[in-house]
Amino acid sequence: MPRIAIARTSKAEERVSGTPRRWQTTLGRQPEPSRAASFLCCILVIVLLCGGGFVVHAEPNQDAASANAIPLSPVLVDQKLQQVSVEPSEVLVGAYLYFVRNIDTRANTFIGDFYLWFLWRGDRDPTKSFEIMNAVGAPTIKPVFADDAGLSKPEELPDGRFYQQFHVQGTFGCSMDFSTYPLDSHKLAIELEDTKGTVREVLYKVDDSSTTLHPDVRASGWDLHGFSGRAWTVDYASNFGDPREQGSVRYAHVSFGLDIERPRPSAILEGLAPIVISMIIGLCALFLRADEFGTRMAMYATIVMTYVFVNMDIAAKVPDGAGTLLRRITVTGFVILAMLALAGIRSFVLARQEQFKAAQRFDRICFGVALTVFFTACVIVVVPNY
Repeated sequence: MPRIAIARTSKAEERVSGTPRRWQTTLGRQPEPSRAASFLCCILVIVLLCGGGFVVHAEPNQDAASANAIPLSPVLVDQKLQQVSVEPSEVLVGAYLYFVRNIDTRANTFIGDFYLWFLWRGDRDPTKSFEIMNAVGAPTIKPVFADDAGLSKPEELPDGRFYQQFHVQGTFGCSMDFSTYPLDSHKLAIELEDTKGTVREVLYKVDDSSTTLHPDVRASGWDLHGFSGRAWTVDYASNFGDPREQGSVRYAHVSFGLDIERPRPSAILEGLAPIVISMIIGLCALFLRADEFGTRMAMYATIVMTYVFVNMDIAAKVPDGAGTLLRRITVTGFVILAMLALAGIRSFVLARQEQFKAAQRFDRICFGVALTVFFTACVIVVVPNY
């Protein structure tokens, strides 16, 4: 039998190599490489693989990052610049009032017929988004420049602007102030607004040079004092549920108004004259004999009826509950009439006691006081509003 050589590792080698103690055979084997060389080879392979991966992958990542970083900044900057630099489209708006009729002061409405036009630049057509805000019902809006189907087709002017004109007829509501009735004046307004574009997109400007009133316009019972327009922006305290808008929104708004007022002579004769004349008659009743109590009371009752009819006439012309100048004068007249009735009772008592001179003197004092109070009140109420 061949001899088998068995090598035993020493304890010192075990401590250096850290391997467990074991038996090794040398029969039919090639000599093994040293462990230090194997370890160095592994380290070299790892370094080469990592270095190659870094070289292969670092450049594309760097290029990709560069490619992503460089174009993004200009895009964001351009977007910001674009948002800041964009200006709203300015739209020139004008109106020509053709006639006005059926001014209903109690309902705060009137019937109007007018021409409305728009001038603008750009692709955005403001005639597709405007609305008459104070129209009662659906007004008739007919485009002057239209296609074969009757639809709006704006005209392009030589200077590059677009022009469209509409013929509008309808009933419109307006807020009237009757605090100075019958010396009142009002503005019959036509309110326009862009319903889609906010002030960031559309701004109105009034065409003052062409906005005017037809020379033959008349309004029965009223004096007319010109027709003009005014443009501004309306700030609504709401975004109307649109999540794209933060907070309140603002829209372009324009108002065309006709100034009217009651003729002063007719207002005084029809409104103030009955009150004043009735009060003078009531004061003259104090010159009757003190014992003619029935005659005095009949005159006062007639004056009260006159005031009642005046208030009925007011109620037929102004809305319910409207505080008017004429009503304030009427209330003053009622108070003075009550004082005169009490004074008549006092004079009648003095006359029954045969104190005729004292009764006459009392009536003269009441006349002076009532006359002063009434006309002072009329001056204080009427003159500032005349």
